[in-house]
Amino acid sequence: MKSIGSQLQRLFLLFSFFLTSLLIAITIFYAYMIEDNIFNEQLYSEAKYIQSQYQAQGEIASPRYPYMYLVSRWQDLSADIVVQQSDEPNRVEYTLPDGIDIHVFPFRLDEKKQVILVSKVSGLGVNDRSWPLVIPLFLIFVLMLIAVGSWLVYRFIRNITAPLNRLSEIMFNIQSLDELPLGFTDTFPDNEVRSLAGSLKKLLERLHLTLDREKQFTRDISHELRTPVTILKNALRECNEQKLLPSKYSQQLNKAAEQQHQILNVLTTLAREESSQKKRVKLLIAIERSVLSLPGLQNQEDFNIDIQVLAKTRILASPVLLKLLLNNLIINAVKHAGEKRLQISWQGNELQFKNPVNEPVPLNVTQARVKGKASDGIGQGLNLVQRIVQFHDGALELRNQQEGQRHFFIVAIAMPLTD
Repeated sequence: MKSIGSQLQRLFLLFSFFLTSLLIAITIFYAYMIEDNIFNEQLYSEAKYIQSQYQAQGEIASPRYPYMYLVSRWQDLSADIVVQQSDEPNRVEYTLPDGIDIHVFPFRLDEKKQVILVSKVSGLGVNDRSWPLVIPLFLIFVLMLIAVGSWLVYRFIRNITAPLNRLSEIMFNIQSLDELPLGFTDTFPDNEVRSLAGSLKKLLERLHLTLDREKQFTRDISHELRTPVTILKNALRECNEQKLLPSKYSQQLNKAAEQQHQILNVLTTLAREESSQKKRVKLLIAIERSVLSLPGLQNQEDFNIDIQVLAKTRILASPVLLKLLLNNLIINAVKHAGEKRLQISWQGNELQFKNPVNEPVPLNVTQARVKGKASDGIGQGLNLVQRIVQFHDGALELRNQQEGQRHFFIVAIAMPLTD
């Protein structure tokens, strides 16, 4: 995670580099412009001197500077300059064929006679001779500016972001509203940070009240629903012992009561906070315990469960929710399998439940109240399994597989490993 302070420092350094580069570029441009203006002013001044000498003495005086000379026509310079001058009559700077830069100024000595004053400026510019010295100075100036600016910005940004960092640390470390220090919001400067702290405190208070209501609701609903389900199961047990109901109705009522009991266990477990604690679980041991503890398998002695999971396989899961998930899938396989067999295997990073079925199973049975044609349930089993898998940051995938004339239904669950 990138801190706000480091981002602000990086932004300032980039801005400082851009601004310094811009100032250097402007300085270089201004230096060349001033130098050119000096050359031109010197050229104009010399032209006035020659013109005044001609008017006074009637003779053309030689330029006083050794790098200046006169020509009577443009052709005396070069053919390229003639073309350039015709295209740009007001141009002052040219380059001779030998690479020498010149400035020119055409002027009239009288009404009939015109001459051109030429000044060789190559080698005269101070800028060209000064850059080997100026560039290192510019670089030293830039580095000093960046260093001093970085130090100032570091101090400035640290003072700005310190309250935010402290607020972030407090919010990260607290586990409950009671752990907030007294006068929580008053410890922050009177700006947006204090406003943010106050908003977070109000949000935590509302969240605390909401969680308390949910906990109370979970306790109440668990008690109120478990009581009638328990009474119903006891009444059905009494009816079965005394044979007060026909066998068909008795089986249907027992299945319904067992399904309600299972759904109630899953929903209340998902709602309890302690169920959110994940631990390293040995998968093979968890599967074996579920198989041995399921009462529905006691009357299924000929049902074959093939477990292909290595003893070293460990996953990160809530032990309570994992047990409910395994129980749900195993019971569904026992009830709806086309043959009395189930294969539980770990392949790659998937826990797979594979059992034969009489016909392909709809792949949308993970949706609430959706079930297969042969199912006598209420269509909540695999939906609850999907919710448990999502709680563990896993992925649930249903597949139909055909091998010859036989159909197999596969429930594949991708679970996070611990090692």
